[in-house]
Amino acid sequence: MRAESVRAACLALVLALLPIAAPAQDWDDLDDAERAVLAPFADGWVELPPEQRARLHESAKRWIALPPEQRRDLADRMAFWQSLPEEDRRRLRERHRERQDAGAALRKRFESLPPEQRREIRKRLESMTPEQRRAFFAGLSMGHRAGAGDGRMRALFERLQPEERRDLRERMARQSPETRQRAMRHAVGLDGEAAEAWLRRLLATPDDAALQALVDSQTEARRGR
Repeated sequence: MRAESVRAACLALVLALLPIAAPAQDWDDLDDAERAVLAPFADGWVELPPEQRARLHESAKRWIALPPEQRRDLADRMAFWQSLPEEDRRRLRERHRERQDAGAALRKRFESLPPEQRREIRKRLESMTPEQRRAFFAGLSMGHRAGAGDGRMRALFERLQPEERRDLRERMARQSPETRQRAMRHAVGLDGEAAEAWLRRLLATPDDAALQALVDSQTEARRGR
């Protein structure tokens, strides 16, 4: 049953990525491999809406077409997901939505730039290593989330020099999501000058370990008040 549960979850993930569904299939019209994959849905297949049956059938075909290594990787990920407490799943879903919103906002902002500036950004990205690109986009996303809501964090970032904003985003991108969130929450709780001073304290730390220690110490100090 455990294997069937994981397989059903994997199919649901593949299903979410599918475009328009093909015509629905009766159970007897499926081949042996498709019936084996869709076994968790066998008992209620007739009762499923035609569109859902069609999409499940398409997801089964895609699953069968995956190389064995990719199937194992997807199954392992879904097994790990199912093992998480519901509260952890909720936080991860919220984080995923935040990343999607940040990505959409960044794409919109990029598309609004003049063509010459877009070409320059593409050229810069092409010169980066994969690790540098990940840090770059993580930093941009952090800046977007920091500027959400009433815009206070965005205004604070604008008070820094361009190179300071870039350095801070790159440094924070190397931190854990929890550390980034705690650092930004602390800034939001301060007035303008104090918040700007906090961002500059983050910039002044000599390395990533010192930055982490500064955020941890500030968190402990707030808890002790």
